[in-house]
Order: sequence, then structure tokens, then C-alpha cells
Amino acid sequence: MSKGKKHIIEVSVKGKPIVRYHSYARDLQHALSEYEPDYPDAEVKYWEVNESNERISGVNLSERSPSKAVEKEEVKKESISKISELSGGMKNIRVQGKVLEVSESRRVMSRFGNVHYLSIAVISDGNGEINLALWNQNIGSIAVGDTIQIEKGYVTEYYGVKQLNIGKRGELKVTN
Repeated sequence: MSKGKKHIIEVSVKGKPIVRYHSYARDLQHALSEYEPDYPDAEVKYWEVNESNERISGVNLSERSPSKAVEKEEVKKESISKISELSGGMKNIRVQGKVLEVSESRRVMSRFGNVHYLSIAVISDGNGEINLALWNQNIGSIAVGDTIQIEKGYVTEYYGVKQLNIGKRGELKVTN
């Protein structure tokens, strides 16, 4: 399996770099899906580099015309990750699937002594299955048979098992 092209993504706010991200990806869309800036005024620069980290091509994504920005957003909205291709550490992912099972909620204690409630759902998109962590307010929002979509989710591994998480910035929608 090929790693893809090597990319460098640099994000700056008010001229100060806040992150410089290196990745191997098939294309720009895939490379950028790993990092979405939390700052609306961020300047995002992207380069494709060779193995010696010499720049081959690049673009300042902040200087794109509004029509290009709309095209980029439309492409991003259509990009749904396959569950079978998810791995621990992936961020800002969009997943759609059918709920196969939902566990009873259980009470858990955080490392700070706070009480939370957790339920684990299993979802499938036909290509694979993954556990979905439902915390507190998300418990009871889905049922077996629902088709759901997770926006801005992230994947962790818990005792060697992949788990999809919604997080603070993420969103869970029932689409059926």
C-alpha cells in the first residue's frame, strides 16, 4: 500500500505559526481532513514536498477566491469516511452508518471525580463496524435501526478496540 504524497500544512494566526503538520496523503482534501483550524482568521498554507522536504508545489488556501472556498466546502461535505478505513488518532472525520446495537448506560467516574454516564453503540456502514461512545446528553438520542451521521468525530483506541467519539466540537445527527 502506497503512503501517497508528502504534504506540509502550516497554520498561522496573525502571522504567528501555530502548527506545522506533515503527512502522507493521497490528495490535498485528505491531508487537510487531519486538521481543521479552530480560528476563523487563520492563514493556511499547503505544500507538496519531495522526500528531501523540498517544496514541489504549494498554495496559500487563505488567498483563494470565495468561489474556490465554496467548492472546497462542498467537497468536504461530501467526504464521508469508511468505517473500515478508520484508525486511532484520526480527527475531524465524518461518518455515516446504521446503529446495530446500543448498550445500557453505565455510571463512570472521571479522573477529576465527576460522575458521567456512558453508553456504547455499534454502528456499521456496510464496510465495517465501530464502537461509538455516547456520553451524558447523547445517551438515548439514537436507537437500533437508526441511520446516523457524525460530524467532526475522532477515533481513539481503548484496550486495543477502535472507538468513535463525538467530542465537544462534534455533532451527532439521526438522518432517517
